[in-house]
Amino acid sequence: MERGKAICIAILVLGCGDGPETLSHTTSATANPNITSRTSTSIAGTYLGPNGVEIGFSATAYPAATVRINKSDLKTEVVSFTLKSDGSKKVSIYGGREIITIPAGASSPDTENLIYSGDQNQLSAMLTSQWGAIIPNLAADLDKNDGLNGSTHAAALQLGLVAAFVSGSTGNAPSYANSTSNVAANECIDLRYFNGNTNNCCGMCGFGCSCWKWVCGDCCCHDGCVTHDVACRSCSPSHPIYCLRWATFDFGSPIFNCGRTHCGGEPPYCGT
Repeated sequence: MERGKAICIAILVLGCGDGPETLSHTTSATANPNITSRTSTSIAGTYLGPNGVEIGFSATAYPAATVRINKSDLKTEVVSFTLKSDGSKKVSIYGGREIITIPAGASSPDTENLIYSGDQNQLSAMLTSQWGAIIPNLAADLDKNDGLNGSTHAAALQLGLVAAFVSGSTGNAPSYANSTSNVAANECIDLRYFNGNTNNCCGMCGFGCSCWKWVCGDCCCHDGCVTHDVACRSCSPSHPIYCLRWATFDFGSPIFNCGRTHCGGEPPYCGT
């Protein structure tokens, strides 16, 4: 997958509903992340990052999607992403110091559709803060330690896409996220070893051939990542909508998902 540029909108509402899961889950205080609440459509807990900073997190699944990250007091908001009941989308940074709203009915995150309030420097400040910087680590450790990713849990997908937004904006991703794929024999093709430098691992989630396993659970081709890469390689001044879809993991339609409908038996062609 190609690296996206930072854009002041969230990828929160890109999701897919997984099948029913009848499960309530609580881990011990020594677990990291420490999951304090889990249902088939939600997840919440605390996380101690590699920088020694603790955050609280919660996420719910599409279509009533939310992702919220708090400071260690579990009350002070770092950032929240919300798909509201009227179809509009809201991003709040540091308890409303900056709010970005995409009105209901907006078919794409074009800049004229965005409504800003507050200090427009807060999003970039959050992305590089000690709290925002560890969101990708949280998503990677949820996958590594609890097996929760975009393919196994609908709310984990929402959190994983926010983590991808942070990584895509800052260029930072946990190094161990690329170390293993957990792909069963013949289940799918690990693109890091199949087409590598010949097609920049088109259809795999991550920078080039660096795998963001936390997004969909492996290093194979996935529909949402194909859409992202095709848009990236089609991005040009004459086709600005593709640039927006590239930077935002296709904010809108089709909804981001971890299926393989567009992958076929071989990795797809995403353009040059």
